[in-house]
Amino acid sequence: MTQTFSVRCQNCGSPLQVNDSIRFVTCGYCHSELQVVRDASTVHTEVLQNIERNTAATVNQLKVIELQNEIERLDREWDAWKEQNLSRNQDGTVTEPVSCTSPTTTLSVIGVFVLFTWIIMLVSGAPFAALFIPAAFGLAFFVVADGHNKYARSFLRSKARFDIERSNLLGALEQARKGGR
Repeated sequence: MTQTFSVRCQNCGSPLQVNDSIRFVTCGYCHSELQVVRDASTVHTEVLQNIERNTAATVNQLKVIELQNEIERLDREWDAWKEQNLSRNQDGTVTEPVSCTSPTTTLSVIGVFVLFTWIIMLVSGAPFAALFIPAAFGLAFFVVADGHNKYARSFLRSKARFDIERSNLLGALEQARKGGR
């Protein structure tokens, strides 16, 4: 046997009659959509639009928290990666690696050095094979400088990726915060 309860509209206060099998009702006076809530000792109504609004606000707050956590995770990972990849000077100071020379500059220096050595050999009458010694030193310098430059460029690319990802997350966070208003 169904039992009938008298409840009031949460929006306008009009009396409503509902039986125990009804979960949702529309107020005949203000046309608000209501949920019938049954607690241990009472039966009352709650406006569905309020539930939807509260749910949307909760979802938005959760999105803000998720984005804040993602930014914090990204910052922690970058700090750990950066700590492992920073250059340490002889005095113990830590700096970001920088390119010491461009490949073009390095090759130009080697070329001038070889040309200068070749001119000295021609003037002094030294054998032509002696030209290979400064060329070998120049090539070694180029290999070392180029290796350091690749390391510096790799560091800068990683930093740029971090900056872009962090900027995107900050933009999404700002949008989420605006969406919650």
